[in-house]
Amino acid sequence: MVLAITQFAKNFYVATPFIHRHVDEGHGDQVAINAAAKTVTYTDLARNVNRCGSAFRTMDLARGDQV
Repeated sequence: MVLAITQFAKNFYVATPFIHRHVDEGHGDQVAINAAAKTVTYTDLARNVNRCGSAFRTMDLARGDQV
């Protein structure tokens, strides 16, 4: 078995390549999550990710803290 090791930058922000880039490239209206009850676009998902980050900041959590 071969294990691949991926290295990320020290301050890697996962939302950028997986969410925000779609909005930046003009694809924000495309479906990111298609669930039985609801579909979520990349714009909606980015907005919710940002809301979550803002909520963490109100709890005195900082970048790099583990939750």
